[in-house]
Amino acid sequence: MGKRLAKQGNETQTRRRRQRSVPDFEELFHLFIENVRDYAIFILDPSGRALTWNAGVSRMLGYSEEEFVGLEFAQLFRTTERNGAQQEMQKAASTGQRAREQRRSHARARCRLPAPRGQTCPTR
Repeated sequence: MGKRLAKQGNETQTRRRRQRSVPDFEELFHLFIENVRDYAIFILDPSGRALTWNAGVSRMLGYSEEEFVGLEFAQLFRTTERNGAQQEMQKAASTGQRAREQRRSHARARCRLPAPRGQTCPTR
């Protein structure tokens, strides 16, 4: 019985060591997304409001995190583009497939740069 307990103790210590050495991939993923500057990557809730923000949103669209989180998806587009953008979002959400790349005129917070291209990519 003593040998079995010693073996279990060694296995437990080995498992703990392994767990400490394995990086937290979820944390690494979030750090990666937060620091991407060349793409505006964000998550919307089912009603179309922004839940997350990354540095690319600031660089590409001009919104600070405080301005962006809670913003309705349609507000990211100029008035003339909103219907098409909302239809793409609904289609992507219902089919689970991303819409083809579109060149749309995005409404920017504080700048007037050329409109970036974007894709609606649903995840489940």
